[in-house]
Amino acid sequence: MHLHIFNPICINKLKKGKTVAKVMLRESDGVIYFYVAKKDMEETIETIEFNSDDKWGGEVELSNGQIWWIKPEAKKLPKEINSKRISD
Repeated sequence: MHLHIFNPICINKLKKGKTVAKVMLRESDGVIYFYVAKKDMEETIETIEFNSDDKWGGEVELSNGQIWWIKPEAKKLPKEINSKRISD
């Protein structure tokens, strides 16, 4: 995975009420899968803002180009989270 430089413009988009969804995160063979059941969408995380075991999350870019926000916290997968789409 690549570190993605934090984009302050995306924080403004986050505050404007984009799509919030329950997301299941799981890891297999070093690839992290991002699944939104409501949309039956499964993508892989291509870039992530914070990528350490203690602080994992932030702005993530999916394989379909969408950018979502994951609250940074300790990396413990699999898990279900609330995530917010901040751009298409």
